[in-house]
Amino acid sequence: MYYSGSELYNIVINNIDKIPHDIKGVIAVARGGLFPGFIIAEHLNIPITTVDKFIENQDSCWFNESTFIHFEPIKSGKLLVIDDSAATGDTLRQCINKLKNINSFSYIYAVIHATYQYDIDNLIVLDDNKHNELERLYEFNLFRSFKFEHCICDIDGVLCKDPAWGLDTDEKNYINFLTNTKPYLYVPSIDIILTSRLEKYREYTESWLHKNDIKYNRLIMSPVPDTNTKLTLMHNGEWNDAYWKTNEYKSICNQLHKIPVLIESNEYDATFIKQHFNDGKIFCTDINKFI
Repeated sequence: MYYSGSELYNIVINNIDKIPHDIKGVIAVARGGLFPGFIIAEHLNIPITTVDKFIENQDSCWFNESTFIHFEPIKSGKLLVIDDSAATGDTLRQCINKLKNINSFSYIYAVIHATYQYDIDNLIVLDDNKHNELERLYEFNLFRSFKFEHCICDIDGVLCKDPAWGLDTDEKNYINFLTNTKPYLYVPSIDIILTSRLEKYREYTESWLHKNDIKYNRLIMSPVPDTNTKLTLMHNGEWNDAYWKTNEYKSICNQLHKIPVLIESNEYDATFIKQHFNDGKIFCTDINKFI
């Protein structure tokens, strides 16, 4: 199950009454607990820290400043320890063991989601109707959850920003973009890159990937010879990037005998591919959703 940032925000807000309102501060399990932790800390107007910072020094660990108030030092009381989810409960048990010797405080543990496999006494589960979900993807840690080495990935709009509309008709500036655009996110290894960039720009694309230390197994590029030809074919209804990508995606799935996730930037293309390949697993970065 995939949860967008807005869906997770609403889950936390709609269930914040499950959190005791006399807690003095929030301890987030980094990194997953930071998202719900900051929402709770802001709404209850209390300070927040991380587990390791708290263990290191209880007096100076807190992110103290808020827009309206400077929090007083916390010497005792209830503290909320929060993570994003619990499956077996191993991470939270590690936190319990780390915090057990700091006994001037009492600790309450919470997560957004949990499965029935966890074994933590009195654990607060904010969205407690979803115990049967064994796999979850959250927007705020999506690209850490994806195993890119098993994915098919677009370039423009995913690994780097999209070029300005019509830039590919100005070859000098387009090549400058291909050569010097900055990467969006660090992805060390990708199985297959599937891009609508023309094959004639392979050298520039490969050079950019190498320069930014992005490893890949295959780079599939559009076979259309040049931009003018592509525009003419599109005008005549003889070429459609989304149709071409759909066929390439199907072909890859047949070769691999499995259906890897396709990460596509353009919402139209992602929707088209899904409509023409219903078994496909397509994540669209323009809207941060699975199609």
